[in-house]
Amino acid sequence: YGYSVQEIRASALAGTQLDARKARNAMKGHEETINKLAWSGDAAHGLVGFLNQPNIPAVVILADGSGSSKTFASKTPDQKLRDMFAVVNSIQITTKGIHKATELWMPIEQFVDVSTTRLNSNNDTTVLEFFLKSKPGIQVKEIVELDGAGTGGADVMIAVENSIDNYAIILPMMFRQHAPQLNGLEYTVPCESRFGGLQVYYPLAMAKAEGI
Repeated sequence: YGYSVQEIRASALAGTQLDARKARNAMKGHEETINKLAWSGDAAHGLVGFLNQPNIPAVVILADGSGSSKTFASKTPDQKLRDMFAVVNSIQITTKGIHKATELWMPIEQFVDVSTTRLNSNNDTTVLEFFLKSKPGIQVKEIVELDGAGTGGADVMIAVENSIDNYAIILPMMFRQHAPQLNGLEYTVPCESRFGGLQVYYPLAMAKAEGI
């Protein structure tokens, strides 16, 4: 980002600070790019993200909703609970209890669905409340990046034992701004950061399901 000589002169004359939004937007751009790479990777540079990590086990969601659909929108509260339990429990079952899910990540639409849908007309408990009561210690989070992130644009649900022992986002260099450099009649501020990819050490500590 940069400031023209005229901007600097006008700021000095008015006794005001230069527009700090340029610096914030530069940092935001770096952070958004790193977030995108952590989720989706970059095939051109051989980087793999969460969503295309080949070693994370896949849990098959039953297509027994209305019209033989897998989507939560087509299923009953009991079926939604079954699918949520299936993804979370698969980690514990596959690893013989060595790993247990601590978080369940869902697209926003499905998160809103389970947090507002009651188990039945005679019960004020929602699907999400029942799930959390049955699985104490697990957090359910809404993740916008899971919307349409699967094969053919399918929505994705991921269970994970969220620990630095299981995975890490490699950041060799955090966002850095260098000294302003005069380029013609503009002082430009070069910025850089470095991303080393997503490293998954224990893929069996995770599980994902598509089609919800």
